[in-house]
Amino acid sequence: MYKEITMDEFLEMICSALKDFYGNENRVRRANVRKNNGIILHGVTLINENSNISPTVYVDDFYEEYNKGCLTMGEIVNSIIKVGEEHAKEGDFSMDFFTDFEKVKSRLVFKLVNTEKNRELLKDIPSFPYMDMSYIFYCILDNEMLGEASILVYNNHLKLWNIEKEELLALARKNTPLHLPAKISSMEDVMRSIIKEDLLHKCDEYMETYLSEEELSHDDELRMKEPEQWLEVMADRLLDRIFDMRDSFPMYVVTNQKKLYGAACMTYDGLLENFGKRLQKNFYILPSSVHEIILVPDENLEDAQRLQSMVREVNETQVSGEEVLTDSVYYYDWQEDIISRL
Repeated sequence: MYKEITMDEFLEMICSALKDFYGNENRVRRANVRKNNGIILHGVTLINENSNISPTVYVDDFYEEYNKGCLTMGEIVNSIIKVGEEHAKEGDFSMDFFTDFEKVKSRLVFKLVNTEKNRELLKDIPSFPYMDMSYIFYCILDNEMLGEASILVYNNHLKLWNIEKEELLALARKNTPLHLPAKISSMEDVMRSIIKEDLLHKCDEYMETYLSEEELSHDDELRMKEPEQWLEVMADRLLDRIFDMRDSFPMYVVTNQKKLYGAACMTYDGLLENFGKRLQKNFYILPSSVHEIILVPDENLEDAQRLQSMVREVNETQVSGEEVLTDSVYYYDWQEDIISRL
């Protein structure tokens, strides 16, 4: 039976085992990393002496599994060593470009975070208030080896580049819509996309839950000849069932094409205004997470407060702590071009 230990003890055990494996205590370093909303992740950094890339492996999930008795220390250490070996194959990545403002200025973009939950972080980085949120800035890396990597901009970077934060904001307002163009989809389209993708993995479960045997057998020939078309038909039928089973109102999901920090799209010039003109209606703005928002046309809802309750409940039960944006709900008046917080 496993004895529950503290995170500090757990990290000490991991570092000791890794130092024994590498035969050099300078190859391993403990790391606590502050993430969005004040969340601290615990990890170990594996120093690669032959490369300027040193991966940090977060161990918070390992810690929970170890205390539950699901993983042994040997299994955890082997997993971390494997990560180090994989990164060692990737070679070097030069960060010299980041010191040259002319090379980075076209890749500086912004995202929105919760102001209150990031008070400590905001002391060290340039930011601008927006409602109960804040603009913060990051640089998109253009490197196949690192994938969707980015570098958060700190106050000392502004000193290095010899610029003021107002110039940073102006650049990011221009760059962000170019690098991360907004995309507005109906909730039905989003659900169709999710269901079609999930159908490939959970086909039998979905079919048995929502469709009759007659419906399932009706298109067997189409299923064999044109599986993609058959999935489209099945997705349409599933959506009909799902939307029929609940009292829903029109919703639209806004994110960017990479679905990464897409809530910032709500501040793009003209986006809310153009959407309001298209609907000819005012609408509510529900922050789903840092990655997307939901627009709900004002259809004379009997109780707009239930939208706020819904956002709060989703944040508490469905969104990871690091990805929560805010519990607030906003209202946009398209004729006055005014956004306000309820």
